[in-house]
Amino acid sequence: MLERDYAALPAEKKRRVIDEVELLGETVRFEGFDGNNETAHMSTARFIIKHLDKFEAFKDRDLNSHSPSLDMHRRMLVPFQKFGFDDGRLTADTIIAVLKAQYRR
Repeated sequence: MLERDYAALPAEKKRRVIDEVELLGETVRFEGFDGNNETAHMSTARFIIKHLDKFEAFKDRDLNSHSPSLDMHRRMLVPFQKFGFDDGRLTADTIIAVLKAQYRR
């Protein structure tokens, strides 16, 4: 949802996300899970994508982030659940809150 809804934002809202989150680059991308330490999560994601034909956009991705990501994903879940949607899409405010949660410790 983050990738899809960020991509659908108007340019001025994308710029706001980039500025407030201090994104490196101008894209939001799911990198997956650590192949060495989060193999069950990575394998589950691959199974859902390749065998259940869900999340087509991830079909050709490696999904190995090469660094632990579960704690980050758990932090991101909190604002994701707290903030709202706008016509079934994440708002710029929600995207900002979720992305900022990546870096909190």
